Amino acid sequence: MSDPSEPRSPHRLRRALLAFVPVVLFLGLLTYGLVRSAPPRLAAGERLPEFSLETLDGSGTVTNDDIAGHPTVINFWASWCIPCKQEARLLEKTYEAYKDDGVVFLGVNIKDAAPDAQAFADKYGITYLLVRDPEEDLASALGVTGIPETFFIDDSGAFVTTAAGDPRGERGGLVTLGPVSEADLTTNIDILVRRAD
Repeated sequence: MSDPSEPRSPHRLRRALLAFVPVVLFLGLLTYGLVRSAPPRLAAGERLPEFSLETLDGSGTVTNDDIAGHPTVINFWASWCIPCKQEARLLEKTYEAYKDDGVVFLGVNIKDAAPDAQAFADKYGITYLLVRDPEEDLASALGVTGIPETFFIDDSGAFVTTAAGDPRGERGGLVTLGPVSEADLTTNIDILVRRAD
């Protein structure tokens, strides 16, 4: 039996270091890749980028002009996303509560098949504007990092903030986030409404 007070063999130490170095390199490369590939996030006060997206039902397009002058809630979602299902009824209920205040809700479907997205909208009775962003142009321009993620834009078209839950997993290179809380949703909408007054 070896004496624990004896110095370790240089060979054992070298083997331990050689095993540890690839792990550190892998973690470093992974972190670098995640940081590099993260889309740029809009800063508070920046203007909503120009966009033109087809409606989910294919009946037309929605552009910046359609929401100009209105406080706007933009929610990115997909039909397969469990937290999106958990927040769907809350978003619809909140839209109904604020639409008479001129607040526009825009649901942006990404990483999804159109029939699945339409079935989701029908199941949850969503009546606010729904569009598809198949190339993820708007998602990239806003700096979407996961779904569901909700962006708040004031009536002048300036970005105010985002709201989302904690990370829950990953699918197809996109982080799944927890659903937005009712408190976060209504507090941020109240800010938008006050700014518009």
